[in-house]
Order: sequence, then C-alpha cells, then structure tokens
Amino acid sequence: MAESFEDDRVSARIIIESRTLTPEEISSQLGIPGEETTRIGEPRGHAGKLWEVHTWTLLVQKCARDFGLSAHALLPRCVEELLYRIEPFADTLRGIITSEGGQLAIWVTSSSVPGITLDQHTIQTLADLGLSLDVDIILL
Repeated sequence: MAESFEDDRVSARIIIESRTLTPEEISSQLGIPGEETTRIGEPRGHAGKLWEVHTWTLLVQKCARDFGLSAHALLPRCVEELLYRIEPFADTLRGIITSEGGQLAIWVTSSSVPGITLDQHTIQTLADLGLSLDVDIILL
C-alpha cells in the first residue's frame, strides 16, 4: 500500500528573540518586516503565560498538496528558500544574531517521520549566521 503524504506540511523559520530590540527595531535594521512578531508582555498561547522576550520571525511554509511532495522533499526546499530570502541582509542579520541570538526552527507535520537532510552548504550558512537549529516533528 502506498503511503500518503498529502497532509504533510513543513515550515522553516528564522526566529530572533530579544529583550532589548523590539520587532520594529529589528525590521528597521534588516529592512524587512517580520512575518510574525511578538512583544514582551503579550499573551503567549492559551495558558495565560506572557512573552518574556520580543520575537521577530521570517518564514517559509510549504504543503504537500500544493507541490505533490513529501515532508522529506519539502524540508530542504523551505530552508533553501528562506536562506535565499535573507541573502540581501545576511551581514546585518548575523550582527543581530550575534548580540541577541537566533535560531532556525523547522516544524514538520507528517504522517510518518521524515528523513531530515541538510546539505553541507546549508549547514555552513547556518553556522556562519550563528543560528542554532530546532526541529519539531508532529505526527498526524
């Protein structure tokens, strides 16, 4: 029986968390608005917690239904597209990450655990930027 991956989804995000820089300040420095942002003191989820840091996020999301590809195939495409998008301001981003911290967060929703493959160039780029890596896999 063929395995169905039509509900697979992948999201790749560069997330900066800062106690000192607001999302607007980060956007101003980078010349691009964050696609998801939070501010210190805003509600965090439904548990009544509040954000203790400002966050600025740039993201790429892809769904299997749109591309006919499994999560395993979508993942490197999302990461490559995200890294391509940051090329014009990579030096400024690196400076912010050096002072504030940042991560590449990969969220995968799939009917089975996908292989996770990042090529040498991608790993080197993440290291050069100073990004940590966080991978979450949610099984359907």
